[in-house]
Amino acid sequence: MAFRVYCPICEDVAVIHSSNAVDPKLKEAYCYCTNQDCGHSFVMSIEFSHTVSPSALSLPQDLRKRISETQPEQQASLFAHAGS
Repeated sequence: MAFRVYCPICEDVAVIHSSNAVDPKLKEAYCYCTNQDCGHSFVMSIEFSHTVSPSALSLPQDLRKRISETQPEQQASLFAHAGS
């Protein structure tokens, strides 16, 4: 997913020209405003907030293998009841 960055001063579109990983869940994005009259350069923080849908990789390997060997209809039935 792409997203637009806007200058906090003039609100025109800005460009990320580089980034620095501070932590696996936090990046500093170095940005500059595309409005030549503004010329603002700034740093934005981009961080992981929370999980919306957990990764299948968090399941144990043996369980992932068993699920992959199950028919799609059975998988759908299994996961339909998982949230109950």
